[in-house]
Amino acid sequence: MADYDRERSELHLKVIYAGARGAGKSASLQTIARTASRHGKVVEPPEASQAAGLVEHVQLKLGRVFGRHTAFAHVLALPGGALAPTTRLLLRSADAVVFVVDASPGRDRDNAQALEALEAALRREGRDLWSLPLAFQWNKRDRVTGAVGPADKPRLCRGRPFVSTRADRGDGVVTVFQRVCLPALRRAGEAHGLVAGARAVASLPSARAEAAAAAEDPARPRVFGRLFERARAMFARPA
Repeated sequence: MADYDRERSELHLKVIYAGARGAGKSASLQTIARTASRHGKVVEPPEASQAAGLVEHVQLKLGRVFGRHTAFAHVLALPGGALAPTTRLLLRSADAVVFVVDASPGRDRDNAQALEALEAALRREGRDLWSLPLAFQWNKRDRVTGAVGPADKPRLCRGRPFVSTRADRGDGVVTVFQRVCLPALRRAGEAHGLVAGARAVASLPSARAEAAAAAEDPARPRVFGRLFERARAMFARPA
């Protein structure tokens, strides 16, 4: 669950980017940091953290949420290949996951193995990948010929939110981040009692519906009110 510093009224989310080696996790973090930095939202720029075992990390200040509270997102990209023991703490405390799929020809097996490894690692920490806010980022879609259609979606997704991206250009990357960040904030607010009134909590849409609505219509305010508007403004492209 997200950390909440009651004295400072700060809510800290951990969003994990996982996937096969070379899928585009690092490029995705660079895009998120570059986009957010135009609005002064980057607290710590991307860097390899020795303490986390070469886990790339960027910290963002999302702004005021649920009234007087300030939300931060710690976005971390796990290294490709076998997950190191040093990532156990990160997985144990993850609030949301973006799984980056490499759509390049011949990477299907690598993608499946990376997802299986992530599921197993989370299971060892008593977590269920599919119960977390989760989205799939189908990266390098431009390397696959033909039009994109529902049948093109990898079986890996199991109906979860799915966005085709080009991380090298930044296309679609922020959309994926929003799809997991907003429901994760919603869950954290409920868990820490930051959402006023049990009736208000009950009236909120499901995490999946909220995430889909956020990505499909970013110009329209939702039940998050200021929270959604601030998240949208953070990633709005300047004129």
